[in-house]
Order: sequence, then C-alpha cells, then structure tokens
Amino acid sequence: MCDHIVFNSFSQWQRFQQLIAACPAPPQFGLRVNPRHSETEVAIYDPCAPGSRLGIRREQFAGKSLNGISGLHFHTLCEKGAAALARPAEAFEAQFKAPSVIPKRKSSVSLRNRR
Repeated sequence: MCDHIVFNSFSQWQRFQQLIAACPAPPQFGLRVNPRHSETEVAIYDPCAPGSRLGIRREQFAGKSLNGISGLHFHTLCEKGAAALARPAEAFEAQFKAPSVIPKRKSSVSLRNRR
C-alpha cells in the first residue's frame, strides 16, 4: 500500500475520482507541477522545453478545484545532486506558494536523486 499518490494532470486527478470515492481509507493526494525552471541540458527532462509535459503549469490552475489535494510535487535535477535544489525550489515557491494556489496545506520537501 502507499500513503500518497501524485497525479500528473487535472484530467488524471478527475479520471480517478470514482475509485477514490470507493476507497475505505484513501491515501493523500498531490499534483505534479511544472516550476518552469531548468537545471538540465537534456531536453526530454527539461520542464522549460517546448511542449513539456513535466507537470501542471501555474496558469492551468485557474478555475480548478483543489479539494482533496494535500500538496504539490515537482521533478527537477535530472542527473544533478541535491545541492542544485535551491533554484528550482525558489521558482516553485514564487509560482505556487500559498495562498496563491494551495492555502493551508502541508508543506514538505522530499529530496530524491533518481537515475
């Protein structure tokens, strides 16, 4: 079992609402956002690349309900160490910081360096 699930888009979040409603003990849910900051030279991992699908952009939040969402998640740092987190974290906070998107939600930072 898991204790949280992160959805990649609002449409994906909506698509699973029926299953979520039927779950007797649902986990927490988050949305993957695009901080529009790049720390990589590899285009397929670049959230700033044209046509990037690496998360929901800030302007896509307009008019969307965030009921049931407990946090936001972003991917960055492809093939980089944790020391490069400061700049994307600043870009993330500038765009998504409460109360602009998710007021009164949990705040946590999880550092994972996947290869």
